Amino acid sequence: MSRRHPLDRPGRIGRRSGPTGPLPLPAFLALLALLAAGCGLETPQAPRFQTDLHLPLGRFTYTVEELLEREESLETDTTGAVLLRVDRSFDPITLRDSLYADVPTIDLVASVGEIPLEIPAPPEVRLRAQDLVTWEIPPGGLQAPIPPFTIPLIESALPPFEEYREGSIRSGSITLRIDNGLPVGIDHLTIRIVDLALGRTIDTFGVSEPIPSGGSGFLAFDLGGRRIGNHLRVDLLSGSSSGSAAPVFLHPDDSLRLRATFDDLRFDELEAPIPPRRFETIDSTRVDEPFRIDRARVDRAEVTLRLESRLPLEAAIVVSLPDVSEDGEIWMRRYRMHAGSLEDPARLDVVETLEGAEIVLPARDDGQPLRYRLEVETEGSGGAVVRLDSAMRAAVGIEPFRITLASLTGLFPPREVTVDPIRIAVDIPDEINGVAFVEADLIAQLENGIPLPATADFEAQASGSESRHVVRIDGEIAAGEQDRQVGTRLVVDESEPGLLDLLNALPEEILLRGSLRIGDPQRTVTLHADDSVRGAITLRAPASVRVEDAEYRPDPFRIEVSQSTREQIRDRIEEAVAGLRVVNRLPVGLTARLQFAADSAGVYDVPSLRLRKVTIPAAALDPATGRVIEPVVSEHEIGLTHEDVLFFAREELFGGVFLTAAPTGPDLATLGIDDAIEVDGMLRIRVRVDDRP
Repeated sequence: MSRRHPLDRPGRIGRRSGPTGPLPLPAFLALLALLAAGCGLETPQAPRFQTDLHLPLGRFTYTVEELLEREESLETDTTGAVLLRVDRSFDPITLRDSLYADVPTIDLVASVGEIPLEIPAPPEVRLRAQDLVTWEIPPGGLQAPIPPFTIPLIESALPPFEEYREGSIRSGSITLRIDNGLPVGIDHLTIRIVDLALGRTIDTFGVSEPIPSGGSGFLAFDLGGRRIGNHLRVDLLSGSSSGSAAPVFLHPDDSLRLRATFDDLRFDELEAPIPPRRFETIDSTRVDEPFRIDRARVDRAEVTLRLESRLPLEAAIVVSLPDVSEDGEIWMRRYRMHAGSLEDPARLDVVETLEGAEIVLPARDDGQPLRYRLEVETEGSGGAVVRLDSAMRAAVGIEPFRITLASLTGLFPPREVTVDPIRIAVDIPDEINGVAFVEADLIAQLENGIPLPATADFEAQASGSESRHVVRIDGEIAAGEQDRQVGTRLVVDESEPGLLDLLNALPEEILLRGSLRIGDPQRTVTLHADDSVRGAITLRAPASVRVEDAEYRPDPFRIEVSQSTREQIRDRIEEAVAGLRVVNRLPVGLTARLQFAADSAGVYDVPSLRLRKVTIPAAALDPATGRVIEPVVSEHEIGLTHEDVLFFAREELFGGVFLTAAPTGPDLATLGIDDAIEVDGMLRIRVRVDDRP
């Protein structure tokens, strides 16, 4: 397609042209002088004529292929049509932040409570008949009627309790059994229990029913609420108001026998040598989780325990979680505690870390309780007397903690998972600024590796703006399968008006944010924290556009002007014309304007010289596709004023071709990889040749 320049300049000029030298006129002028002398003319006159200086203004070629090489956001399809395409993968969306269970504050208290103490039964007290009457009974006994009699007060001190000093009884009783071995019945009996250690009578009571000869009487006395020492005495006052009118045989060894036993004594407080003891408490708390746990593996949990012992003995405190296991064994921790007191408890703070433990929780209508147990094992006092109070206790407070799970088998009802904002840089080349896209796709390709269905709800908007152009991408995402990701493609195209509005606002960045709602309330599944939804967002817009006011400013070119040319421009200029030859293989019409400045920075921003615009017709297009089928060549001449030309009388200057695309109206223009535009410029300056200064 090479053609001669409209100003008939010789040769091909590159994009950045060098200086043009002066015309080789000396030989021609010498020839004219010789001819004049040979003709014998008188006083020859200096010749006067015009010649042209040609100053290259540069050749500029701009191709769509070069544009594609510079811009990552542009590519071509199989037909060679140009596409604007932006791809952005986003970080995997996992369940790691959703698989957790929150355990509220736990207060475990194991109090001493009722203190059991076994006091052995004291020896039997035997009251012989001879001791009960004031008259002598023969050694062999006697047969005689027995008149009414009263047995004088008998005081029987029980042996001291060696394992006990004193204490307050919460519950329990003392039972007295009276066996009547006398030949007559006893019809009145008064018993008094005296605390010799504390020096007071505990109580006095009587037997209302007669005890016949050979019979037994029982009396149980409730000791609850009483404080007793370790040495008691039983006082007995008895007799028979009727005796026996008929003769009976009375032997001196006939007797009343008294036996005392202590039944299930439990103390609120006592002073005694304390044997080793073990007591515990078991309770549960409702775990706050958004799903049902059948079985779970712990990723991590940090548990802070605050232990306290108000026991007067060294003790071991054992904390366990029966529903949590480590290596097949119930999770359990054991701590040694020093002796403390009600006023000054022993304390210990510890932090435990759970990793890899397994949780198995039974499903119940009232939730999923997590059981816990506190066991206390006290050392014995080694025979030393120790005061023990039922209010004394061991306790552990467990601060609220979160259990993050590595895996879960159970039910996972739908739950919102927020997606980190995704920023999509939209690098629309300056060369296509001012165009309006008419087709576009915003595609979300999601690969679901979570074995649960999900619902996507995304929103795209120009970043950092209050733009009303908002595009929604939503839809159902198929559940993943075991060890396989299942793909779902969500597409929004130009039928959604907001997408073209957003794209044609030419944002530098699009912000995509939203969430996935993942779960199924009916399906029991096994989930892992690293199960994920992966994906990418693609913005795709074929460069089938309607042009409005697109502009392009190619790099300025440098022009060097020789000294002789500069002198002729200043002194001998007659007229000047700038010529342009344009080969347009672009699908749009253009206007071109040559602009010049003394430095490259001013060519487009503050030009010193701007020439008249010229109109360049669009290449011939296929009406169906908007693609170029044949280029258009146009040639243009632009006149310059004397003042315009004087600008070129300098050693160096810079120029540029300012291109503006003509609006296409309703017609589409589709860029192809072979599209290009060539602009070739030459400045023709006509100067006079004579000897006048």
